[in-house]
Amino acid sequence: MGLLGNVMSDPDESTSVIRRAVEDPEFRDRLMADPATAIEEATGVSVPDDLEIVVVENTSRRFHLVLPPTDLDLGAMDQSAGQYAPGSPEWREFHQLLPPRADWLL
Repeated sequence: MGLLGNVMSDPDESTSVIRRAVEDPEFRDRLMADPATAIEEATGVSVPDDLEIVVVENTSRRFHLVLPPTDLDLGAMDQSAGQYAPGSPEWREFHQLLPPRADWLL
């Protein structure tokens, strides 16, 4: 189970939501305005009422660095992160969605 419980616990779900937001401006607007409803629309997964989802947008002049919760089990994270490790094909595919000036992350 992911950090959000059953909500987008599969990295492929997160990637598919982000890809759709990049390709579909109307979906992107809905995702920015009402993330829970847009995520449910895109994945079929219901977002619990007590879970706040904040969607932020990177630009060529602004990059958001998201920190994990302070109680994160780093050992469990290391075991599950293998295929999404920096430099892996999956990681590169996801990061191709970043704005051009964020290429320093690759």
